[in-house]
Formats: sequence, C-alpha cells, structure tokens
Amino acid sequence: MPIYFKEFEKTIKKWIKTTKKLSPMKDEVSDKTYKKFVKITKKRLILDLIIIFKQINIEDISIVPDLSVKDKYCIMIKPKYPIDFKAKL
Repeated sequence: MPIYFKEFEKTIKKWIKTTKKLSPMKDEVSDKTYKKFVKITKKRLILDLIIIFKQINIEDISIVPDLSVKDKYCIMIKPKYPIDFKAKL
C-alpha cells in the first residue's frame, strides 16, 4: 500500500542524500567530522518526521483505491495547513 505524502518524501530524500558517502575518506579527521555531521543530521531529520506526524489530523488522511491493481489501496496525506518544522515537540 503506497503512501503519498510530499513532506515525508522530502525528508526521506534528505536522509538518503545525507547518509550516502560520496567518496571514501582517507583522512581520519575528515571521516570523524563526516560521521558526526551524519549523526546530527539524522537526529534532526527524525525530529522533523516526528513534527510532521504530530501535525497530521485524521481528516488529512484518505485511502483511495488503486485503479491499476485490484484490491490495492493508496494512502494520501494532504494537510490543510503547511507543516511547521519550527513547532515544538
């Protein structure tokens, strides 16, 4: 059952982009700095996901039948208001 949710998709794309190592790091200091950066970024993205899901109301969720496949459904989440990433947890 696919889920279509724009803000969630953007956050997951950031997660993938951040966690992919572009090139092997030969310098130990650079590698440690990169690992620390990834750790901090992952923590921030997890907090963003929590904020996203706390701001979703049940009225924002709809389940729609998938027309291309029988007995399959898609979950669509469309918040009425833009997601505020500066909101407190």
